[in-house]
Amino acid sequence: MLTMPSTFKRLGIDSLGVAERLELIGEIWDSVARDPDRVPVPDSHRMEIERRLAEFSADGDRGAPAEAVIDDIKHLM
Repeated sequence: MLTMPSTFKRLGIDSLGVAERLELIGEIWDSVARDPDRVPVPDSHRMEIERRLAEFSADGDRGAPAEAVIDDIKHLM
């Protein structure tokens, strides 16, 4: 049997239905997204972003415009 974390019970989240909990998740996510500068980013993520950007710059292949890719996908359907 799963036990509920104390915060879950203390805030009364355990009494919410599934739809209400999903709505709460959305509200929490939106509140975090409103202040992205306060979201911690681990150094390992920063290093991976730098690695990927360097790889992208060195590749030279800029790919296709999004519109062309979307048109290609639509033609496959």
